[in-house]
Amino acid sequence: MKFVERILDPFRWVANLGLSSSVDPIERIKIRMLNQQTLIVIILCAFFSARSIGEADFWIACTVLFLTILILVLSAKKKHFLARIYWAMFYPSLMVATAFLYGAELRIEYVFVHFILMIFIFFESRLFMLLSSIYVCAMYLLSIHLTSSFINPYADVVKWYDKTLIFIVSVGCTSVLIWEVYGGMKQYLRLHQEKVQELGQMNQELLVKTTKLEDSNRRLEQYAYLVSHDLKTPLRSITGFAALLTRKVKSEVPDLEDKEIETYAQYLSDGVAEMNKQIEDLLQKSR
Repeated sequence: MKFVERILDPFRWVANLGLSSSVDPIERIKIRMLNQQTLIVIILCAFFSARSIGEADFWIACTVLFLTILILVLSAKKKHFLARIYWAMFYPSLMVATAFLYGAELRIEYVFVHFILMIFIFFESRLFMLLSSIYVCAMYLLSIHLTSSFINPYADVVKWYDKTLIFIVSVGCTSVLIWEVYGGMKQYLRLHQEKVQELGQMNQELLVKTTKLEDSNRRLEQYAYLVSHDLKTPLRSITGFAALLTRKVKSEVPDLEDKEIETYAQYLSDGVAEMNKQIEDLLQKSR
């Protein structure tokens, strides 16, 4: 297992080029897919270069290899949108050149179907989807015209396993695409479920704290009501006894002026009223 892991490490490194922790899950899927598709093309180019059907075949493979590595460089520099535009423009035109050189027996229509699928995943803008799809369809129609109207220089060197290899690579690329989308959906759903659970836990904690706060406020209101009631009782007593004391003083000390007695009584009444108002304000704030 460790030996297999060591073999897969370089492939994983290429697949993760340009990724960072700040990349959202959907963008992460797109980046990994482009890197993986590019890696598959590099392996295919290496295979055709080793075969060396002809000099033109060798140079085409080398050109494709160079331009494909350029896409990986753009991904590594985190210029992902530019890399996708480059991919959408370069590979369909390459398929047209391949169809002209090797003819219809190579069966490159599988690759064009894969291109359409990739375009709908790579681009979010409907305008880019439409323009890229029209471009790919135009390249496919051009390839049909070139294979049917012109002599293909290397049509006679195409073997039965060449079109089989093209089919297998197209199916492999599409399988990688489906696998990445499926894995990305699972990861997105898992993260979404974790967020929902975390939000539910936070709501539960907030509900508990709200219940405690409401209970505390209710107890505080009851306490304030009791305290205000206890404070008002002696104030009422003061007011009542002050009135009794005023009448008693007037009856027992006739020489004391009524105006002076009323002034003292008014001071006492005003002080009690002010104290009662403060108690009412305190009770109102506690509510």
